[in-house]
Amino acid sequence: MHTNGSEAYLTRQETADFLKISLVSLWNWTNKGIIKSYAIGNKRYYNKQEILAILRK
Repeated sequence: MHTNGSEAYLTRQETADFLKISLVSLWNWTNKGIIKSYAIGNKRYYNKQEILAILRK
């Protein structure tokens, strides 16, 4: 997990594990705009609070 101030960001693998989906499904969801990813350096991260908000919908 990567933190930026009070925000927590998960790696691709951490996000897939958290959602219990494959990395391919995560990639598809990202490309469809279901989940937003953020580039930090040369890696992609996902905001944990945004993921939790999506799950509450």
